[in-house]
Amino acid sequence: MLNISVMKNRLFPVYFWKAVFVFFVFCSSAAAALAGPPSAAATVGSVKVSYVETIPAARHPELLYWFWTNETLTDRRYLQDVREIAEKSRFTLALITDRTKEQGAVFHDVKKMHDVFAEVVTDAHARGLKLGLQLWAEGYPKLGKDDAVAMISEGEVTLDAEGRAGFSSASRWFREGGSDATAGRHEPLLSEPLKAFAFRKTADGVYRPDSLVELPASALNVTQSDAGSIKLEINAPASLAGNTVYVMVAHYHQFPDLFNDVMSAHLLGTLRAYRDIPFDATALDEFGWPMVQRGQPDHSPFRERFYGKAFAREYLRLKGRPLETDLFYMRYSPEGDPTRRIRAINDYFDVMRQGPLRVERAFHDFSRELFGPKTFAGIHNTFHNGLEVDETWRTGLNWWRVPRAYGQSDENIGLPVRMGLLLNADEPVMYDQYYTPDLSKYTTKVMAEARYNVRTHYHAWNDKGRWGRDIGAPGVLPAINALEDKIRLLNQFDPAAPKLPLLVVFGMPSQLDWFPDAAARNAWDIHAIGAVAKTQAVWDAGYPCALVSSEQIDDGKLTVDSAGRPVLNGHTFGALIYLFPQYATPSTLAFLEHYAQVGGKFMMEGAATRDFAGVDITQRFAAIAAKATVRGFDVNQIPALAVAKANSPDMCWLEDGAVVFSDADSLKRGKPKPFEVTLGGHLWSGAYVGVFALKTDAAGRIEKLAAGGFSQLRRDGLAVISLGAPADLVVRRGQDGNYEALVKGASGAPMLTMP
Repeated sequence: MLNISVMKNRLFPVYFWKAVFVFFVFCSSAAAALAGPPSAAATVGSVKVSYVETIPAARHPELLYWFWTNETLTDRRYLQDVREIAEKSRFTLALITDRTKEQGAVFHDVKKMHDVFAEVVTDAHARGLKLGLQLWAEGYPKLGKDDAVAMISEGEVTLDAEGRAGFSSASRWFREGGSDATAGRHEPLLSEPLKAFAFRKTADGVYRPDSLVELPASALNVTQSDAGSIKLEINAPASLAGNTVYVMVAHYHQFPDLFNDVMSAHLLGTLRAYRDIPFDATALDEFGWPMVQRGQPDHSPFRERFYGKAFAREYLRLKGRPLETDLFYMRYSPEGDPTRRIRAINDYFDVMRQGPLRVERAFHDFSRELFGPKTFAGIHNTFHNGLEVDETWRTGLNWWRVPRAYGQSDENIGLPVRMGLLLNADEPVMYDQYYTPDLSKYTTKVMAEARYNVRTHYHAWNDKGRWGRDIGAPGVLPAINALEDKIRLLNQFDPAAPKLPLLVVFGMPSQLDWFPDAAARNAWDIHAIGAVAKTQAVWDAGYPCALVSSEQIDDGKLTVDSAGRPVLNGHTFGALIYLFPQYATPSTLAFLEHYAQVGGKFMMEGAATRDFAGVDITQRFAAIAAKATVRGFDVNQIPALAVAKANSPDMCWLEDGAVVFSDADSLKRGKPKPFEVTLGGHLWSGAYVGVFALKTDAAGRIEKLAAGGFSQLRRDGLAVISLGAPADLVVRRGQDGNYEALVKGASGAPMLTMP
């Protein structure tokens, strides 16, 4: 039986209430017929109510990582998996990834896999499930040194009285084994001397300017060489006796230089072979340069650098200087002048980091061209989830630059980073790929992050224990479905982006360039300024915030509005925290100057004595710093920036004025969590299980509502919506002023009273 009434509101015309009264009298005798069976719709007055067994999916995909193992390919097991995913789960898009053993780069074996993929995509689509193809950077052709990436090993030797010295080097920096599908497959190809420079050393990393000599190739005699090691005898003029010689050796490996077209052509060729298959998504997972490790077996600090013939050509084109020479200047500067070293370090990272990005962009654009403009682009390229580890040498720290409609991240990365990825992308939600052997942690994570529009990309179907839990295993999927039922409520609510008071920006050049502070040089040969930890401290102090790099300024995505507020990709913040401006680019300096001049509120951590090119900017920066609201990083001084703390630890305001609550404990225990919030000039209160979201207009009328385990919503103490039994509920008001409601699991005689 369905009994619906509408509470009288002075904003509704009198004739409306007369019509409602007449219709309500009719409904009291015909309510049971109007209610209909489950999934049927009944229109009563201004509210159209639909009972559903499951809240439908809406707008944002519900993502699953699907491992394809040897068993998946045996006896067409993939069809059974498709059926189970489609029929038993809530997932709407599964990204298939190769986890086969001893079958080679099977997804790149287009003759073997074409008909398999065609069959599985056809079957999945017939069941309402979308599929995406994830490719690894593997299966490319055998390479010669002109196309391969090299690792530059280096060292110093002192010339004897005859101008001679010996030097040896072995490649030991590419990571072997590990979790990456491409790890351990980058066998060495050859080793050769690259450059050698002789000079009078006056201090560590400093030489006498008039003493520098580049030794000719004829002075570097190879006495022993194999694929991964080399020994040299240096024969310099006797006049250089006692000088220091800096030697660079290039160890080439079976992995493409990312500045030529080998990798992109290979990936695009594979996609092209599947172009007749209507894949819904394509993905590169943590793509970048080959994985590196610290020195083995002693775990010595990583001090190598990537090199390649195409890389060198691109560097010369962009910077107008030879890469080989700047590799030297990354380590040395003439006495009394650090300018060229600063510029060489900054320019090297600026170009090197573009290698992975150019492949990512080509892959993204070609995917859209082949499979359509709405093709989902995945996944994250947060490799080890830290700015201070080997991330620079793998993905190039291009987290905010990779082409994605949705921000995407990996597990164990802070919410400020995720918020930066979310707001830098086009869609108002973002995905975090997550795995764990502890099933209860899913509930804690998914619910805790849902209020900030974070969605979980589950990892993975057919995981047999190496990573976490097999999502398809008995007992696991029901728990995941319970979470996704609540997430669907929020997707139906269609939230705007989170409203965050603070934007934190870190200087990318300062993050990478430690020179001249040798004590700041970390194990991965970068500065590591602590940007993530500082931003997390801001968040933990009660100020929701987003973290991005200064390159959002360089790319034109971070600007200043007419009110002197920072605006990132259309999202406005109340104030700015800038971390470490040293070596800022011209566009970043111009941004900071303008922001300071228009009176923007900001906290400035660190000083800047030189710009990106090494030019002195001490006075220029002093003028910026003088206008800072707060000098130095101090979370206790954030109130001076005139931004508000979060109202509650379990709620988040959205940019359109809506509010979202989420709570894990209520879902785990099945006990509704009480809440109250002032919205539209009214105090709203009630209780929810898992999630609650509400948006009202200026007059205090509900525009949309989504709630798990909903029973009653009160406005200023009066019940405005009630259900006779707890249920998941979505309510929306249309442009005509009428409401539509979705109710899951309701029983008895629910009563809806709308304002």
